[in-house]
Amino acid sequence: MAKSFNSKIYDAQECDLGSAGDTYQYEVDGRPSPDFVLCRDIDGNPTAVYGQDKWDFNPYRLSASKARNFRFDLLLKGEFKEERRALVDDAKYILFCIQYFAQAGHTGTVAVSTLYGYYNVISNAVKYCISLNSNPFTGIISLKELFSNKVYLAHFLTVKDGKSFKKRTRAICEHLVYIGEQKVGFRAVSDLQIEVEDSKQTPVIPTRIYLLLIANLTDDVEMLEGKLDRLPEFLSEFSDRAYGRAKRSQGAAGVSRFDRRPNMREALLAYELEDLFKDEIYVVDTSSLSAALRTIQCRMRWVLHLYTGMRDQEVMRLPYDCLEDEVITEEFKGEDGNTIVEGRTVKLVSTTTKFAGYRQSVSWYASPEAEKAINVLQKICEGLAAIHGVRPEECDLFLNPAVVQRPNTKIDVTNMTATVREPAWFQGLRITAKDLNELQASDPERDFTVEDGFQVGAVWPLRSHQFRRSLAFYAASSGFVKLPTLKRQFKHLTLAMTRYYSRNFENFVSIFGFYNEKTKEFELPSEHVIWECQSGVTVAVADMLINDLLGSSEKLYGGTGSYVERQRAKLRDGEIQIEEVREVTLKRVDKGEMHYKNTLLGGCTKTTNCDSSMLGEVTSCLTCAEGDIKESMIDVQIQELEEALPRFNESDGEHQVMSSELDKLLDYKQRRMTPKESEML
Repeated sequence: MAKSFNSKIYDAQECDLGSAGDTYQYEVDGRPSPDFVLCRDIDGNPTAVYGQDKWDFNPYRLSASKARNFRFDLLLKGEFKEERRALVDDAKYILFCIQYFAQAGHTGTVAVSTLYGYYNVISNAVKYCISLNSNPFTGIISLKELFSNKVYLAHFLTVKDGKSFKKRTRAICEHLVYIGEQKVGFRAVSDLQIEVEDSKQTPVIPTRIYLLLIANLTDDVEMLEGKLDRLPEFLSEFSDRAYGRAKRSQGAAGVSRFDRRPNMREALLAYELEDLFKDEIYVVDTSSLSAALRTIQCRMRWVLHLYTGMRDQEVMRLPYDCLEDEVITEEFKGEDGNTIVEGRTVKLVSTTTKFAGYRQSVSWYASPEAEKAINVLQKICEGLAAIHGVRPEECDLFLNPAVVQRPNTKIDVTNMTATVREPAWFQGLRITAKDLNELQASDPERDFTVEDGFQVGAVWPLRSHQFRRSLAFYAASSGFVKLPTLKRQFKHLTLAMTRYYSRNFENFVSIFGFYNEKTKEFELPSEHVIWECQSGVTVAVADMLINDLLGSSEKLYGGTGSYVERQRAKLRDGEIQIEEVREVTLKRVDKGEMHYKNTLLGGCTKTTNCDSSMLGEVTSCLTCAEGDIKESMIDVQIQELEEALPRFNESDGEHQVMSSELDKLLDYKQRRMTPKESEML
């Protein structure tokens, strides 16, 4: 009886642009029929058919950027027609097997971008097999011979080098081994050994450069705010193909002399936008207008990365109406009826696919600067949507501005890989010796002096993910932002990931405050909220210590565990009263003799600063004399780490951090918390 298989890159929850491909009825030694549909768009029209030599999986993509097509037709060009055809047919079947039979990740799906990575490897493998035609000992080989022979594969990986390429090649082999010889048609190499360098963590932006970015990007937002009110109406004019074009071009297009539209200069003057579109965002024609709009979008995108810590695709998938207000405190009015406090927090609503596997709605709290950036982007989107003849609410926020130049452009997201005009202030981001020293301090095990792009005098190689890493780094170093808060803001599955992002922050001075030119240091203003918070610390700490330790029935372990257990016994026996305990505790906390704070494993009574806590090293609490450990919280951390580990390659830094902590937690639970046989009798 034939067994049914469905595509691993389609899921009804995630593929909101497409409908399901065909279900495959597996039969031994069988391959899909030429008319087998691998992908359909939302209307049910096939975009990838097995027998065709061009596959388009865009309806199933998760990222905002458009996926490339699988161009098997290009591999058929050249001599050795029969051999090429056979290789392409085998290449298509290998990709089909991965799409329908492979063991998917924890989400149960394979991303289109991942499948394209495999296509890239296999298309290069086809070219490699053809290239052996002049070798008298081998001649042209098949993909079966390549992927089942360690020697061939090793040579292939020397011809086509690259860390990602090697990893994908190994992943293909692992998929084919899992799928099995019966379905694949051959036994793939099962233990492909490759040597790749450890993945390098995204660098932290040095303090001076980071502050320059904050200042200049904020200035850019302020410069644009309030100047784009007429932009939507101006852009909507470009639905007329003649509008904004040179008079000569209009004449060549058949527009009569009496019906000529304004050229670009006249159009800008009519909408009072000539002072806006100048210098770095100058506009002289439709091509430069498209480039200017894309440049503004790029700057506003950096602002969102800077103030939210969102990932690249999370920003690019923002919908037009992505802002809403969330009240976190009720409105408070004084005796005169005037409002004293307004509990309003801006929230960005986007979608994320990392770790979720489908377009899950999530939110990021953002500053007023991020709100202003979104308002700028909305003005652009409104005008571009009018050209398309649709409502902006139906569009992505980063709508492609190419439509002002080419009205037939499809509704799509801006291509941020296209050329964008750099701001003049970029030249101020040149790396100094001090910047390089700070960069080295953020990652002591890495030698930035030998890496391209980090030499003294070079402009800092800005990438979007650097904003995210730097926000985590500096927020953690400030001491005002707790790791659980970073975890929620960055959408990390475990605190181990957040700790990895913010490691080595102890080498830096906090940037939260103001820079004192006289002392040459960053200082906190007297009205900073931290001073108000400190006034309530004593009472809060005493109450938390009593409620969390003495008021709980859960057995405690660790350095302070035995002391707490004795105090509990005295309370139960009536030797002391809770009022006495609270009074003594409050006095000791006030004098600095006692302290308490919650940790991921229980609590901590250390009265001095904890280096391990600053570093986010949770397992240090296990051997600390001031720590108290709860078994329930140990179990939570073990579960989180066990669930997260399979999502990373063993060579990844996140995997190494989490694996080490998991081993320590399991060992502690086995040695300290598992009852011995003598205790159970």
